[in-house]
Amino acid sequence: MRGPILAAFAATLLLAGCGGSGSAPATAPEATSCAYPGARPMLAAELAFGRNIKGGPGVSDADWTQFQHETLTRQFPDGMTVIDAIGQWTDPHAKQPVSEASKFVIIVAPDTQATLQSLRIVTDAYKRRFGQESVMVATNLRCVSF
Repeated sequence: MRGPILAAFAATLLLAGCGGSGSAPATAPEATSCAYPGARPMLAAELAFGRNIKGGPGVSDADWTQFQHETLTRQFPDGMTVIDAIGQWTDPHAKQPVSEASKFVIIVAPDTQATLQSLRIVTDAYKRRFGQESVMVATNLRCVSF
């Protein structure tokens, strides 16, 4: 996935999570501030994996499934949500909108260095395996109950 796709997608996610004008920046929820019974602060990570490959046919469904099982599931065995998506960005050279089939993945995990390392392993593996320039990653703390 190209950098401009990530920038546009990240900006959309960030704006969607912002409060009204004049609101204070979001802060990490405290264990006692989670209103829902049994909820606790956890790291929510949203990842966007572009499926276009420069000079190639793209990441096939079989390629994605293999990557998901071999890499994503290995790093996040407790689970994730995978959604088919379309990313859009403006090509800075052609000044034209470009759409790209993508996989949007939501992972909720403990807010630890191990989780951050697993996110890095996943994104680096995808870029290397499929010749991608980048993978969008947006993280924040959320109150979560299972």
